[in-house]
Amino acid sequence: MKLSACLALGLLGVVQAITVNDLYPFNPQHDARLPIGDSAISHKISLAVPAKFYDTEYDYLWISTDGFISFEPDFSDVKESDFPFREALLAPYMAHLDTTHTGEVFYSENSDLEVLFRATAEIRSAFPVAAADFEGESAFIVTWYNVQGYSIDDELASFTFQSVLVSNGRDSYAIFLYPKGRMGMMANNLKQKTAMFQARAGFNQGNSLYLEMYPVESLIDHRNTDRNGEWIFQVGGEGVKRQRDVISPERSHHSKRQALLNVQEVDLGIGDAEDPEQQFDFCSHDEEACPAANSECVNHDQGYCCRCLTDYYGNGKICVDINIPIQVNGNVSGTVDVRDTDGHVSRQTIRNAAFHSFVQTDSGRSFEAVSGVQNVLGLALQPIEAVGDVIGWLFALPTTPAVNGFQYTGGSFQRRVSIKFKNEDFRFDMRQRFLGVKDPNADGVKVVIGHTNFVGLLPAIPANATVKMEPYHEDFVKQGQGQITSSATRTYTVDGMEHSYDIQQTIMFSECRESLQSVPDTLRMDVSGTFFKYHAEDDVVRYAMNVAVSAPEASNIPFSPCQVGNHGCDENARCDPLEGEDYSCICNSGFAGNGRTCEDVDECVSNRCPANSVCYNTVGSYQCECDEGFEMNVETGECEESEVTPVVSDAPCTVNPCGAARCVEVGTSYRCECPEGYDYEDGACEDIDECAENRHNCALNARCENIVGSFVCMCNPGFQGDGVTCAEITCPGNQVFSTCAGCVTNCEDRGRPQICTLQCRMECTCPPQTFKNGDMCVTADQCPESGGEEEKENIRCYVGMKMTTSVGQGQDNLVLTSCDPGSSCLEMTATTEQTFGSAKFTADLTMGQCIPSSVCDAMTCAQLERSIPPEAGLTRLTRCTTRCCSEDSCNKPAESETQTPSETNCQREYADAATYLRNHPNIQDGPDFPTCDQDGTYASKQCNEFTDVCWCVDTTDGVMVEGTLTDPDEGYLLDCSLPENQPLTQCQRRYKEIEAIHKASQGRLQDGPIYPSCAEDGSFSPRQCNGFVNVCWCVDPQTGEVDHSTRTDMDLGHTLVCPGDDNNVPADIKLTQCQQERDRAQAAENTARGPVLVPICTAAGAFEPKQFHPAGYFICVDFNGVEVSRHTSEPTCKTTCQLQEYYARTDNVFGGTNKFVPQCDENGDFSRVQCDQTTRSCFCADKNGEEVGGTRTSAENPDDVNEEILECDRYDAPPVQETAPSVIFAQSLSLNSVNLPITSNSVPLRVFSRSGQTVVGVAYDCDDRNLYWSDVSGRVIYMAPVSNLNSRSVFARTGLRSPEGVAVDFISGNIYWTDSGRDRIEVAKKDGTNRMVLISTGLHNPRGIAVDPFGGKLYWSDWYRSDPKIMWSNLDGSDARVFLSEGIVLPNDVTIDHNYRRLCFIDGGTRKVECTNLDGSQRSVVYDFSVGMSRLHSPFGLAVDGRTIYYTDRRGNRLYAVNTANNDVVSVGGPLGSHGPMYGLDIIHSQCRIGYNGCRNNGGCSHLCLPVPNGRSCKCPPGAENCVEQ
Repeated sequence: MKLSACLALGLLGVVQAITVNDLYPFNPQHDARLPIGDSAISHKISLAVPAKFYDTEYDYLWISTDGFISFEPDFSDVKESDFPFREALLAPYMAHLDTTHTGEVFYSENSDLEVLFRATAEIRSAFPVAAADFEGESAFIVTWYNVQGYSIDDELASFTFQSVLVSNGRDSYAIFLYPKGRMGMMANNLKQKTAMFQARAGFNQGNSLYLEMYPVESLIDHRNTDRNGEWIFQVGGEGVKRQRDVISPERSHHSKRQALLNVQEVDLGIGDAEDPEQQFDFCSHDEEACPAANSECVNHDQGYCCRCLTDYYGNGKICVDINIPIQVNGNVSGTVDVRDTDGHVSRQTIRNAAFHSFVQTDSGRSFEAVSGVQNVLGLALQPIEAVGDVIGWLFALPTTPAVNGFQYTGGSFQRRVSIKFKNEDFRFDMRQRFLGVKDPNADGVKVVIGHTNFVGLLPAIPANATVKMEPYHEDFVKQGQGQITSSATRTYTVDGMEHSYDIQQTIMFSECRESLQSVPDTLRMDVSGTFFKYHAEDDVVRYAMNVAVSAPEASNIPFSPCQVGNHGCDENARCDPLEGEDYSCICNSGFAGNGRTCEDVDECVSNRCPANSVCYNTVGSYQCECDEGFEMNVETGECEESEVTPVVSDAPCTVNPCGAARCVEVGTSYRCECPEGYDYEDGACEDIDECAENRHNCALNARCENIVGSFVCMCNPGFQGDGVTCAEITCPGNQVFSTCAGCVTNCEDRGRPQICTLQCRMECTCPPQTFKNGDMCVTADQCPESGGEEEKENIRCYVGMKMTTSVGQGQDNLVLTSCDPGSSCLEMTATTEQTFGSAKFTADLTMGQCIPSSVCDAMTCAQLERSIPPEAGLTRLTRCTTRCCSEDSCNKPAESETQTPSETNCQREYADAATYLRNHPNIQDGPDFPTCDQDGTYASKQCNEFTDVCWCVDTTDGVMVEGTLTDPDEGYLLDCSLPENQPLTQCQRRYKEIEAIHKASQGRLQDGPIYPSCAEDGSFSPRQCNGFVNVCWCVDPQTGEVDHSTRTDMDLGHTLVCPGDDNNVPADIKLTQCQQERDRAQAAENTARGPVLVPICTAAGAFEPKQFHPAGYFICVDFNGVEVSRHTSEPTCKTTCQLQEYYARTDNVFGGTNKFVPQCDENGDFSRVQCDQTTRSCFCADKNGEEVGGTRTSAENPDDVNEEILECDRYDAPPVQETAPSVIFAQSLSLNSVNLPITSNSVPLRVFSRSGQTVVGVAYDCDDRNLYWSDVSGRVIYMAPVSNLNSRSVFARTGLRSPEGVAVDFISGNIYWTDSGRDRIEVAKKDGTNRMVLISTGLHNPRGIAVDPFGGKLYWSDWYRSDPKIMWSNLDGSDARVFLSEGIVLPNDVTIDHNYRRLCFIDGGTRKVECTNLDGSQRSVVYDFSVGMSRLHSPFGLAVDGRTIYYTDRRGNRLYAVNTANNDVVSVGGPLGSHGPMYGLDIIHSQCRIGYNGCRNNGGCSHLCLPVPNGRSCKCPPGAENCVEQ
């Protein structure tokens, strides 16, 4: 290597900010990638080397397009939440990201030595002590490349960033890289105006372990290493487990831990930097500036802030009246060990306990209460005023220039609290998250929502003790942008005995700094009138206090060396102030050390527990547990034998209340005992994680691995023993220990000052800033000049490939190498064209190869050109040279090796490629083998079989025809037989794809994707149609992109005019007699004097056999629409068989299909023998017309086949019981049924009841005759045969919070439901498999849901009080948008009226039932119960059957049936003895409506098939393997 090259390499380390070139290597050609789309997720990815994350080991993970990696499969609620989450995840840049139009996400687990060396070196540099011996064994690299998202100005922008998870199986590190200029590039060069931003970054493990990197928009300009945009953290291992937090670098750029949470103040600069005096009016240029009520916009030099008007207060984003009270509500969860004076520890846990508070904003007094707290915990929490004092800080009475917490945060912030008792080992850690002001409650009071989680060890407080806390004050110090800290000591008394604890807290929020420039950084909070008490009769802990905030005089703030940040004591030590700035550190009880370093003492070593017990060491303490058959006597502290009364017949254990655990009777009571290694929790024996709970005896130099029922100890690398005792392995001399190789010679002993890489072998490599020269490492100035005898003897050749693109990217593995003696060098440069997503750019390509001299003459430049992978996009050869070795060393080919004259160019090239690969057996990429025809000429179509890239060539010389190179995986679509040798257009390609789908189905796919209509030039015809249903829509002729606003209703496609279309009615669209009569009747409705019959047509255009006349009666009609009979109640015009026969025949006649036509007997039942004229075969059929397996036989003349010939009697099955038409409705804990029609004499029956459940949603699957219902109390959805609901089974349980509406797509076999607790819609197959979240954005309170299986649409109601509406989407969740919002108040339920193809909904606010066409047109009120006595109803559930609507009155507890033709109303109550509100309902029919969609027979999908208009979408649920989305 020449000196200049060495110097260039040496300068690479001097970089102030990372660029794209600094990313870890990723290869778009070979790396795996996420599916293209919005919010895509990967399948379950297994890790070759497990990763430690916090205190858990994972050997698999999932990746999301939205900028994060999860170790759990279900992370659907992450997008709408803030830290902390429930899931285990690491997030380099969590936001709403999309690769539909641009960008991709690549990932790979890399074990390349160069990659691991770089990662190991960077980690050791950041952690020189903790990672001194760390050796990376795996680097899992995820690259988000040019993905699309939104900038801080809500403008579309592209983002490129990378996450590298480095692990050796014991310790794990995360490296986040944010390249300069690639995070949020905006097309219009706008810059941010505010510091408010919603993207998130950081790490999370459950609800209590997390680190948020804040603010996210500054990550690119700051760092915790030596380069801007580079961040490294230890995320797993002993250190993380011990600290219960991820660890920042030891050589961190920041001096304080808090800097990671709030990186730097953001530069909000927008104006002209060259004119600092210029004042830009930002407010007037942003129409949406400060949209909050009672807020005003205020300019500053770099943007604007929002400020509350006089008599209102807040942070400008929310402003409330100073005289209106405010509530803070939420929930509290946590686990606390409470220890009494005898050392007995009782573990207390609460989950989602209710938190309520009330604030008198004009006086600064706040009242807080936590309900549902057990006695022991409630008493212990009394002096822990921090649980509620944040409400006092939030609404403290301020004295100018001070402000309270609400004026800082607007009620949206995060808080961390750490409490450590003085001279005691008690501690309490708490994290709180407040979500801001929500809508007023029923009393009109504004509410702030908050969530609290805590863990700790607290002293027990006697039930009747008097607990007091004197008034105190604390200073809150603003440390930087959006961060406030406080450190103080609080003192309280229990029956006069004094106790003290240190409290440290950090509050993080988003702020506009310029709006509070006049506020001092230090504010004092004065607390008086403190009250706290536990009320055992209500299980409630109550707090109250008066809080004021002011600006203290600087002289009144004395310096304390023990204040947070001023001392270096260990977290398990106390700081005692001495004179001046001196202090001392003393380890807390249960810890040992010098105060600056304190290690846990294992008290069990000294056997402090009594006889008949086991000692378990805990952090800072220990715990004694009595052996089986013994109980702790709290007075003596001894384990005494349990007094167990003899078992009698009526003893409590007779009924086995312990399940799998052993029931042990104790007096008249009992206890449940589990085997050793298990604890009895929540009715079951749960494995004890002795490692996580520190209940093991592993050595300090060993790691503990939990196994079911026990644990194992394993010595760390470099140590040997049984795990309980581990001794360090000593190698002889200066050898070092390698995990795989044992004791090996150190690099330094070889006289080479190099770094030793121990990864299953000893490899010596040079450290950064040095270069390898033989066996030595030299610096740049020591790099020798190239040349010498070696170059004179052998040809020097640049081997490999170097590519430099026009956008500054590329790769370079070109290495100057000496070719073997007798070899030659072939070099070439070329210009290439590259395509990445939608972007195209050129690149300069240099390639080189060492080739045997025996093929020196045969290996031409043209052959080298063809050896380039086709996907490289070679467009022009600019230089090609062949350098053979010197005359005296050149091995000329023998006569026998020369090519015979009879060989063609194609055959010769094939032989050359074979020879080259034989001489280079280790090469991974080499020349492609050409495809030759029988006559030896080049085949017109050549392909790279590995990438399925194909191209057309000139058959005489094999030169590629320009413009024919396909994209990867699309080579099979290329047709080189076309005269112009051009690849297919997009429209032609789509046509062939659909043709292949139909061919692959072998006629089984009756409905599938629609064939596109292509123009003569290959473009899309402007108008595309589904001729079967006469639905048309407009498309972009070039891309085929659909303009959804142009899609017509069924049977109206012929009326559509598209740009560039001559509006000629397509040949396959002709109006039938029914369609013509319907159009004429609809046109005459407005002018007719009386009711007009508007015929109902099938999808194919035939008359529906059953018609309803608006005069109030039903008629049955024949094929021509002629009345056959008239009925006052709904008739059955045709049997099931006759209906299927009629629909199949009319579909074949009017729709041009070739559907099987069933045969019916004289009674209208299915004939025992069914014959298919198309396939010339016959088979036996059951009572439902279904084919009996094994009976089909070929028949030249099907009319001669009968049931005797087929012996159908042998296959008789029990008769299928028909289900009587009825309505099933939910009433509190039961499901009730009433037969149709409902009359005043109808008697409902209770068909299922279960104590403790609350049934809301009900849906019937007419195909399998199963009923599905949601239980919001149990957070579960059940399923059961409608004939036996007591045989129910769980359909879905995990991840549900408030499941309400349920709907069935009986054609596709999919179940949809809403969850108003998690604000999302989910879908699964009817057996509960292939479950996935369908829609999780844009929802607030989804409730009712309805499926249109024929049109591929989904409808649902959202009763969110501030924005009630009805929404719709495709059944695959795409194209979700608002369907109706005007005049909507409280939409409770929606349903499809299949008779008239319309959507109906019931509004509990307007008290009306309205219906509209399925596209939202012709909306009308069909029943108004806002007048008369019905105005008192509280309508909830809705079902429609013809002209009859059914609805439930939630409060009145009645089911109503309304004939909308004459407004006759009849109602029934619940069965005798039933009570409670009524909710959802559904109609039970004995047969399904006939229709089709793209997912019949699962549509050819491997997992989940979801219909869409005119087609289907194949989806892959989380964790699905071998699944392809299409």
